Amino acid sequence: MVEIAPCSRYVIDIQEFITSLQSDYLSLYNCQEFLIERLEAIAARVLELFVRHTCLLRNLWEGGKLKLAADMGQLEFALSPFCHRIGDLGSSYKLFRVFRPFLFQNIEDIPTNPNLGDSLPYSTAIHFLFSQAPPQLLSPHTVAGWSITEYSEWLDDHHEESERIALISGTLEAYAQKVHNQGDSELHQVYVVMKKLLSNQENTTTSKTIASTLDA
Repeated sequence: MVEIAPCSRYVIDIQEFITSLQSDYLSLYNCQEFLIERLEAIAARVLELFVRHTCLLRNLWEGGKLKLAADMGQLEFALSPFCHRIGDLGSSYKLFRVFRPFLFQNIEDIPTNPNLGDSLPYSTAIHFLFSQAPPQLLSPHTVAGWSITEYSEWLDDHHEESERIALISGTLEAYAQKVHNQGDSELHQVYVVMKKLLSNQENTTTSKTIASTLDA
């Protein structure tokens, strides 16, 4: 049986860095409220990027998920000096919290996750599903010819869910066309679930648009 380490080395590095920063620099200042306001933004960004880069992994199976869950617990603790309460980090923390159980959710149950479209964006859920996809179903950044770093920068520049969904949709269309060209009629289960999520996202967006129009 493979022994799962409490957390990864990079989390330990973050813990040690924050501890050193707190004791050697931040503790020297009296303007703690001023510092906290700015440190909270850094902590929120760390949580956001953790979830993002977790979603960009490929071939993620149970052992890796368990390691990530352990990392998340330790990362949350490590960031505590950067805020009064970790819950003060708003939407970044909400995403971080709902993402941990989402890691272990059965693929077929993901479309009914109650957090989708709220604290868990559809694009984030679909990105994560690429970690369970077959090699033929390429990740969006691979299809675009980008590195993961370039893709992360693109996501930073494109906050709108509609833009992210459009890029993902093109990736799925490319996969379906490739399967069709090979004379195969069977599409992978992960693709089917992704398409269901895209449909749900479109329905949610349409409902919100109609509601907004009626309220105007």
